[in-house]
Amino acid sequence: MRGRWAEGIPPRDLLWVIKSHLAICERPGGYGSDHRMVRRTEEIIWIKRSEFTCLVSLIPGPHNISHYVKEEVNFLHSPIPSNPTPETLATAYESITSAMAKGEILLMHRDKVDDVMGGFLAGFGLWKGRIKEPPQAVAMVEQILRRPVGGPGREIVAEFAASGLTQRS
Repeated sequence: MRGRWAEGIPPRDLLWVIKSHLAICERPGGYGSDHRMVRRTEEIIWIKRSEFTCLVSLIPGPHNISHYVKEEVNFLHSPIPSNPTPETLATAYESITSAMAKGEILLMHRDKVDDVMGGFLAGFGLWKGRIKEPPQAVAMVEQILRRPVGGPGREIVAEFAASGLTQRS
């Protein structure tokens, strides 16, 4: 590869959640009928050349995992369905927190940056104890995403908050 393509291209919707520790993006290569293998390859090249040390896939299926292995990308797979249980969320939060405690700089993705991702992030803020109330968590995530979090995301946050699950010390 030559020229600018040798550097790869950044994934779509790349946003920092916790500066220099945790960012989010759309699935490398896109999703559904918009998925492109060449774009996935270019985005993986960019990820490998960037400051990120671990790619976290939150998509329910194993999509892209074989490519991460082939390209020797350090990754975690913590599947989050569209309607996750609070326990499923807590398991993913544990994995993410553990990786961050080891000094990993995480790039996390689902198929797209949507309401489920928004709800997931707001729940993470509640789980960490940095935010106490669901409306505050949603407002914080809306600022990060630069758009409202819709009904599915708000339901995820409400169910997680009602569960009483928090980070284990």
